[in-house]
Amino acid sequence: MKKILTSIITLSAITLFALPVSAATNVVFTPATASITAGQTFTMTVAINPNGASNYAEKVEIKYPAGMLEVRNFTLNSAWTALNQPGYDLIDNANGVLIKSAGYPAGFTSTATFGTITFYAKTAGTASVSVGSNSIAFDANSQSTLVGTPATVTIGAYVAPATPIVQTPSPVVSTATNTSATTSDITAAVGDTDSKGSATLYTSLAIIAVLVIGGIAYFVTKKA
Repeated sequence: MKKILTSIITLSAITLFALPVSAATNVVFTPATASITAGQTFTMTVAINPNGASNYAEKVEIKYPAGMLEVRNFTLNSAWTALNQPGYDLIDNANGVLIKSAGYPAGFTSTATFGTITFYAKTAGTASVSVGSNSIAFDANSQSTLVGTPATVTIGAYVAPATPIVQTPSPVVSTATNTSATTSDITAAVGDTDSKGSATLYTSLAIIAVLVIGGIAYFVTKKA
């Protein structure tokens, strides 16, 4: 009887410990591969695929190289309810760890978007964004592990923008003023010449008139 009771207890314990173990839930990164330049930001979407099981909550731990990437922001999808508790909500850029937890009130059985990460690329190289071992998926009666294929981010070296060459246009010398001035000078000179010529002509005519009148007067006086 004792052996039978022991067997029943053992079987029950195995059943209880085996119950939480279910098919793994997948974390899907989009894009799975990305190319970026150091000094720029980019976004990566995190989705959860329960593979047909009914999931209601997730604790997602994401690892990334702190020397190459920095999390600037995480935006949770509006269908989820965030769990903001110590150990379930963390952005640690010193150690390269992001933890976000949330519940899906109605439950889901197919792929659902969890949220979007905004990364900043710090240095050149190849970075891997992966699912941490502390990630957990919860369904109605149990929990399962979260797994996923790491995303690869290729970061190119920072290239400083080229300094634009500003060309200073050469000053344009206008000849219109000089031409106008020259024309005016010529006109004035011609005008002066005409005035002087007219004055000389009038003086000559006056002298001739005086001589004629004087001559006539002389002959008239002589005859008288």
